[in-house]
Amino acid sequence: MRMSINKLERRVVHSAAEIAELRDNLEQAQREANADPLTGIANRKMLEFELKRSAKEAAGGDKPFSVLMVDVDEFKQFNDEYGHQIGDHALKLVARTLAQGIKRRDLAARFGGEEFSVVLVETPLDGAIKLAENLRARIETTKLESEGVSHGVRPVTISIGVAQYREDEPLKRLVGRADRALYRAKEQGRNRVVSERDIEVHGRPKSRAKARA
Repeated sequence: MRMSINKLERRVVHSAAEIAELRDNLEQAQREANADPLTGIANRKMLEFELKRSAKEAAGGDKPFSVLMVDVDEFKQFNDEYGHQIGDHALKLVARTLAQGIKRRDLAARFGGEEFSVVLVETPLDGAIKLAENLRARIETTKLESEGVSHGVRPVTISIGVAQYREDEPLKRLVGRADRALYRAKEQGRNRVVSERDIEVHGRPKSRAKARA
């Protein structure tokens, strides 16, 4: 009987270890499924989930949230000049700076290519504009030499569009408004922050050039 009990106990301990390992593997797989493989921050799938969650929490108007659309300036030219490896370092620099410059409950994600997005929970437009300017300045003053790449690489700069969620609006409209603000920043010379206030008059879009900068 004692031998049977000991054998059963060993099986229980072994099973518990297997369950713990499976749980760890599952959590790792979930993290990888929600992360951008190059930069390590959230991917677009996770961004869409967070936007829906934030919109749900914002119901009633008590928890406003804002979105930043971020684009690396002249990234194609940067790649052509320095090569794709250093271009990847530039994307990682932007991703890390965005992730480190926001609150724990916020989310920085790679939207696609050289474009990123940030969800700022419980943050109205004025606070989002202030944070966006801080992120823009931090990236401009961070040199890629610290990334272990060759000397003489020009500073990386970003343009940012900012918009605040309006209750019951489609999320596509929110992102589109931030995106229009982003391209207004491009049109005005890049390396700057533009908010929805700069592209609208009384809630309607201001006229703007159609060409993408």
